[in-house]
Amino acid sequence: MKVRDALDYLCDQHQKHKLLFESLPDKHNYMVLRDKIIRHVNLEEEVLFKNLLEMDLFREQIDSAWEDHKNLMLILKDLDSHEYNSPSWKEAFRKLKSIHELHIQEEEKEFFPEIKSQVPDDYLATMAEQMRSHAKNQEANFILYPSIPGQHERPPEQGREVCT
Repeated sequence: MKVRDALDYLCDQHQKHKLLFESLPDKHNYMVLRDKIIRHVNLEEEVLFKNLLEMDLFREQIDSAWEDHKNLMLILKDLDSHEYNSPSWKEAFRKLKSIHELHIQEEEKEFFPEIKSQVPDDYLATMAEQMRSHAKNQEANFILYPSIPGQHERPPEQGREVCT
């Protein structure tokens, strides 16, 4: 997929997550998925959310996404405390998949179209560059659970197609 802006970049990652969820035959694939989700959550919070909040946009949607991210991270930590493929692990994994799917659906069908309608294309393109740079930095300095997303210090209050 040719990434045109920040939302395309995130949608491309969503597709990769979906493929990993569908092809999870072993622990290695789970670990790859886990790491990709953690990096994605951090990328959304550190680049997309920060930029939108600086523009004083979408506080309510971002607060909701922060809660989703917090829940995803807590489930990932819970999964790591269970033996891979045990009944308790499988139950936690089903919960992770369900919350992840709902979160992506809300972003792609509701939140991202709102962003597209209110944020200029050139700013979204700039955010995509920031995401690429952030991702390269994450690659070099990856920490599995740096903090629980959604618990970052939050700043003070202040029609086009997506994911095609």
